[in-house]
Amino acid sequence: MVINLLSGHEIDLMESWARILLLAYGFMMVLYLLTMRYRSHAAAASIGRMVKGDMATLFWGGAVMVGFVYPCIVNMMGLAGGVAPGVLVAAVLCEGLGDLSMRYCILKSALYAPLIPAREI
Repeated sequence: MVINLLSGHEIDLMESWARILLLAYGFMMVLYLLTMRYRSHAAAASIGRMVKGDMATLFWGGAVMVGFVYPCIVNMMGLAGGVAPGVLVAAVLCEGLGDLSMRYCILKSALYAPLIPAREI
């Protein structure tokens, strides 16, 4: 979308697909959090660490606000009457940053249950 936008080509079809995919990304993010929350104690602790713990700033600021809310606002502005090309490029870059933030949060906050339970002495 950015390349077509910067080269002057039409982006109407890609913009509508971007709206659909952005909503799908938000749905998948919520579905992931809910599913992992009730999967195991270790997964619940991982989600708690990501949502309320030491990763919360990066999750809420990076993945949610920058990667989801800002692109949604830009998409709604585009539906209402059009947006400047620079704002669309910024929204696409923010989506990428939000996706990377979400991946980093998932990998960094991951806790695993031991494969072999500890022996009691």
